[in-house]
Formats: sequence, structure tokens, C-alpha cells
Amino acid sequence: MEMTAEAMRAAMQRYIELVDAGDVDGILALYADDARVEDPVGTPPLIGRTAIERFYHKGLGRN
Repeated sequence: MEMTAEAMRAAMQRYIELVDAGDVDGILALYADDARVEDPVGTPPLIGRTAIERFYHKGLGRN
């Protein structure tokens, strides 16, 4: 699925707002069930929402 530049900007703005608010559930809603996150780049990818959820809980201090 291809996104327009405007849709990409809107998604990034929403992501920033959710991170600033510490809204892990909102952040997860932006990801597909089979999403892959490589953060930082070069590390083994996090695969799926469960792994990504743990990443954000830890990163946002919500263990």
C-alpha cells in the first residue's frame, strides 16, 4: 500500500503526539499485526505487536 506524502506527514505527526502523551495503545494502533521495528537500525527486528508493545512500554517507562 502506497501512502501519499500528506498521509505520511499526518501519520508521523500522530505518532509524535502519541509518543509525547505516552499512549502505548495508541502507538500500537498505528502498526499492522505483523509489523517489524528495527530500533536502533542494525539491531535484530522486533516482530509483531507483542514485541513492539514491550519495546514501547520499556522505552516510555511503563514496564
